[in-house]
Amino acid sequence: MAQKLSLHDILSESLSLLEEGQASLEECLARYPGHASELRPLLEIALELQSSPLQTSSTAAFTAGFEKMLEASVEEEAPQMDLSDLLRRYVDWIAAILTGQQRLALPLHARSFQLAIAAATAVVLLALGGLFLQSLVDTDIIQTSTLAQVDGAVQVLLVDSDVWSPALDEGQVQSGDRIRTGTDAS
Repeated sequence: MAQKLSLHDILSESLSLLEEGQASLEECLARYPGHASELRPLLEIALELQSSPLQTSSTAAFTAGFEKMLEASVEEEAPQMDLSDLLRRYVDWIAAILTGQQRLALPLHARSFQLAIAAATAVVLLALGGLFLQSLVDTDIIQTSTLAQVDGAVQVLLVDSDVWSPALDEGQVQSGDRIRTGTDAS
């Protein structure tokens, strides 16, 4: 059973035959009569393009055009800003964002500098946050508990003492203090 060819395959084969001179336009159309109406305009365009001369420019014309382009680019070069002007504009831009004012217009070449400023700001904020968290970790937090109800012989040995003392109702103990109870005490 013969495989049915797509229009793309038929066009590709017909273009190859035309290019190699093995068939004419009419012969290509006769090979595929079911696709002749679609194939004819495509092949006619291909033949017209093939017969048209290639447009080329002389070396002198190319060089003259290139020199004109260079002259125009030098004339239209953007004025250079010094670093203080650029930093002042970015400070104004950041202030406008923080105060909710309308965003300042910046030149296109400054977009990469915006990204660098945003990244530097993020790094500074992360570093400050890390320092704040480190100060919290280094802080000693004293944990205390209150003895709500003392019944019987209950004694407390404070962390900085060598003497056991009787525990009192509503007395406070800290982390590291020791508590001992006698029989039937709570």
